[in-house]
Parts: sequence; C-alpha cells; structure tokens
Amino acid sequence: EHSIINKVIRGGVKIQKYDLQSGDGTAQGSAALEGAVFEITNMSSESVMVDGKTYDPGQVVASLTTDKDGLAQTASDMLPFGLYKITEVSPPKGYLGEGIVERTFVIAQDGVIVDMTGEDQAIYDQVIRGDFELTKIDGNTQNAMAGIPFRITSNTTGESHTITTDA
Repeated sequence: EHSIINKVIRGGVKIQKYDLQSGDGTAQGSAALEGAVFEITNMSSESVMVDGKTYDPGQVVASLTTDKDGLAQTASDMLPFGLYKITEVSPPKGYLGEGIVERTFVIAQDGVIVDMTGEDQAIYDQVIRGDFELTKIDGNTQNAMAGIPFRITSNTTGESHTITTDA
C-alpha cells in the first residue's frame, strides 16, 4: 500500500499601521505606531495547523506587534492555505483603537507574504486629541479680556495655530 503526501500551501502576512487623519504611516505628535498588537484569526471553514497546533475556525492562530515603523510580519511559511482576519486588539501609544482596525486576507500562494502595507489594505487608527480652554484676565480689574491673540505651538511637531479670546 502506498500513500501520497501533499504539502499544503503556506504563506504569511505583512501589515502596516497608518494614522487615520494623515492617511499615512507617520504618527502625529507624541503618538507612536510602534506597539500595536494584532491577532490573526482563522476564518476558513476548516481547521488549520500553525506552529504545530491545530486551530478551529474562529480561533486566534497568532499575535503580532508593530515595530518602530508601524510594521508587523509573520514568517513566509507560517499560515496554511485559507482565509484569515487580522484585528488590532491593542492600539499603540496615543491612539484610540478606532478607525479601520480589522481586515481579511487570503493565503493562496506558497511562500508568499500577503502585503497589507498599501493604503487600501492597511490598518488605520484615530489619534487621541484633546481640547483646552483659557481665560485672559486683566491683572488689576480681574475682568475678562476679549480679542487677545495666543499662539499655540506643538513642542513635538512645531505645528502652530493662533487663537483669540472671545467676550
């Protein structure tokens, strides 16, 4: 009796973290694209074997963390033929974990890393933003002063805006 053994197609994935507002791979202010954690879930109709373990449909098969450039990548033979979902489960410093934080991809070619670093496949996150309020007061009368301009400058980026007090 003879048996025939077929090697399953195996590939990998490379993902890029983008800033939702700027639309590119550059973090805003003191935020960072490094440290985002992604989970890869088996979305195929059958179980898959990853690193010697079997994972049923719907189970997380791997976790990835982005580097200083907002990139994360598996080995080129990590994932067997099938459909997968990659989901950001922990945003990096300065981001909300809101935006486009989930994508699906297919492993269909042996030894090929699916490139999800382009604008239409990347993961996009909303940077945390805040507001502040100030009141300009006359030192002698303690009355509010209208029409006083203030320049606000980011120490991180050098971006600058002028605001003016109202009544």
